[in-house]
Amino acid sequence: MAQKVLNYFIYILAKRDYTSQELIDKALDKGYSGAETKAAIASLKEMNYVDDHRFVETALHTYKGQKGYFWITQKLRRRKVPESIIEQELDGVEFEVDDNFKAKVQHKYKLESFADLDFKLKSKILNYISRQGFRNSMQILQGWERDAVDSHHQ
Repeated sequence: MAQKVLNYFIYILAKRDYTSQELIDKALDKGYSGAETKAAIASLKEMNYVDDHRFVETALHTYKGQKGYFWITQKLRRRKVPESIIEQELDGVEFEVDDNFKAKVQHKYKLESFADLDFKLKSKILNYISRQGFRNSMQILQGWERDAVDSHHQ
């Protein structure tokens, strides 16, 4: 019967990545026993099909620069990555915005430049940056404003 659980896991893993806990939950929802599920998870880990550390690394690679620490952390928690792995993998990671994120903000708010933003627009941009999970939205926007003024004076 553990082979049936393993086959089910391989079938769903072919479509997308799952964390160990997500797979356990799916198996239990399907009515598989805990022992069968544990055996199948152990086999998947042996075959390197499931690795929560790799899951976090992939998420970082995918979202870093576009999303900040808080957004990525919440995503990993929703995907049931153990807190200890989240802390271990995110420790020391710098969450800086990249140029694509800056361009996305400019496009979203139809800005040619970050120079001379009015208070209302500045507040909207700060809120947006914060919602994307960045801790230092004010410093990010101030940096963009400085860059805009510097490039205007050149």
